Amino acid sequence: MESKVDEDVAASVADCKIEPSEPVLTEEEVVEVLRKRIKSNEFRLVEHKVSVVNKMNGYLGLYYNLTAAVRMNGDRRTSEYKFFVKTRPPLDSPQYVFMVESGAFLKEVKVYTDLIPRMEELGDEVRHFGWAPRCYFSKENEVIVLDDLSTLGYVMPNKFKNFDYDHYALLLKMLAKFHSRSIILENNLKSTGKKIVDVYGDILEESMIGDSGILKKASRAAHLGVYAMIELMGGLDDEEKIHLKNRLATWYENLTAALSRSTKNYGKVVCHRDLWANNLMVKYDAEGKPVDCCMIDFQFVVYNPPAIDIMLLLYWTTNRETRTSHGESFFQIYYEKLREELENNGLDVNDHLGWSELLKSCEDAKLIAIVFATTDLPSMLMESDTLNEQLGDTSKLLEHTTGFYNDTSAIFSHQFVNVPSYRERITEILMEAYETLPAFEPEKL
Repeated sequence: MESKVDEDVAASVADCKIEPSEPVLTEEEVVEVLRKRIKSNEFRLVEHKVSVVNKMNGYLGLYYNLTAAVRMNGDRRTSEYKFFVKTRPPLDSPQYVFMVESGAFLKEVKVYTDLIPRMEELGDEVRHFGWAPRCYFSKENEVIVLDDLSTLGYVMPNKFKNFDYDHYALLLKMLAKFHSRSIILENNLKSTGKKIVDVYGDILEESMIGDSGILKKASRAAHLGVYAMIELMGGLDDEEKIHLKNRLATWYENLTAALSRSTKNYGKVVCHRDLWANNLMVKYDAEGKPVDCCMIDFQFVVYNPPAIDIMLLLYWTTNRETRTSHGESFFQIYYEKLREELENNGLDVNDHLGWSELLKSCEDAKLIAIVFATTDLPSMLMESDTLNEQLGDTSKLLEHTTGFYNDTSAIFSHQFVNVPSYRERITEILMEAYETLPAFEPEKL
């Protein structure tokens, strides 16, 4: 007779009723996942289920939960293990074309299976998650199986709510820990005469910005949406709106060059480069205070100065008041945590990133972050129903005259007019762009 624990596990597995139309993982692959998780071969897989996480999947992947019931040899009790499974987008979708052109999924597989484990060896992450979930199984351009952080108390923060001081300070400490492992690895590679880019250059190349194909198509569609919202916003007269659109257009056209210019004079680390609410998992205490966090979705990692991650995270997740009120104190939090992590590994932070260099690089990266925020926040803050509508029938996305791959004007404008919180966030970043962004000067490249 099975125990109550067995019954609970069986019920939990049985509750996973929404299954994919085709097997995401074979039984043999599930056993391989469990071997790595349990670190033993002495068990029997009782049953398993793969269920869809929710109706809305990620932009560059489909999300599932794997629930497995297991009995260790010689033990009648049944244990349950849960995992998060990410697969490629549908083959008939423009997201799949985007994934192939950018190499995003393959990059993420290599980051989880090679780069992160190597960086984790340099610290105490064997006893603690540190900054990323663990990967237990992968197939190139097909599937990744990770820890299900939700079972450990982590939740995805509300993307519609600006991060307060406590959230951003916690995230900066996580970021400093992540960047410190890159610096330590770089230092260790010196004895081999190599740098990180020599070993991992194939996965650290720029993949978020493209000058051709669907990457460029999606960027142009987003820019049209931004211009449409500028026409709708208050606070600027017609001449000022034309000025803002022209200024942004010049930056958009030269973004690759601008990014290169803002990063070429500073030391570099492995950067996540896509840190916003939906790519973070946060754990809260009983009072609702954030106490721990992890990064997910490593599809756009690059070799950039730390300031790129710091400033993009700042502009994608906080409001202008928070940025203005705390300013340099945020950078101090990051720097002190970086100093601590490097000292624990016998390194002096000043040999790798001086305080004045960090401040200067953050100032340079600020302009890049503002430009990215003007194009990315409108999509990031989209209501779920609109996203479902836009990304639901993937086979027809490229045929639409409007949408993420042709012209976002109607979509963004509808949100801007009908959702006050959306209008407030977008207006704020566009006003900051108007007041802060200088004319782009190609001659200074």
